[in-house]
Amino acid sequence: MIKSVRAAVTAALAAPVLAVAFAAPANAAPEDVALSVDVVGNDVEVIIANDSDGMIECAWAASSGLFGETHVRINVFVQPDAVYREPVTVADGRYDVIWNCESVPGVEAWGNTSETGTADPLTFIAPPCSSSGSLDILGSMDFGNFGSTETGSASTADAGSGGSVGSHCAGLGGS
Repeated sequence: MIKSVRAAVTAALAAPVLAVAFAAPANAAPEDVALSVDVVGNDVEVIIANDSDGMIECAWAASSGLFGETHVRINVFVQPDAVYREPVTVADGRYDVIWNCESVPGVEAWGNTSETGTADPLTFIAPPCSSSGSLDILGSMDFGNFGSTETGSASTADAGSGGSVGSHCAGLGGS
């Protein structure tokens, strides 16, 4: 009898603790935690800024589709008033980023998942712009004959080829 009473009291005391531990996170101030992505060609930097009062634990994933490339990080801890940065190199494509951060202990939550909903969907394209390819508007410039006055002898001076013009993406890994 004493064991069953003790078990009932323990269960009654544990229920509120478990309810708090598994309760949905309270609404957080959206501006306290933010995830952004800085894209330069195929080099991407994921940035999480923690302006909340406590440490947060975050997870994020960048995916280029069902059968595409995916980059995932979990258990990322960020101190208050600190910034987490992680460089990632990705293949060409369009990436959707989902992320979620929770205060430690999990009272507040931020992110763009259906559970958090404090941020807008996030998408980036690598490389960040596209070009129309090589325009070759300068072409090859041939100045004609310079050299000997003898019949049948000729040499040319070539000013070079124009190459790709108007595409600042070429230096970023674009075509």
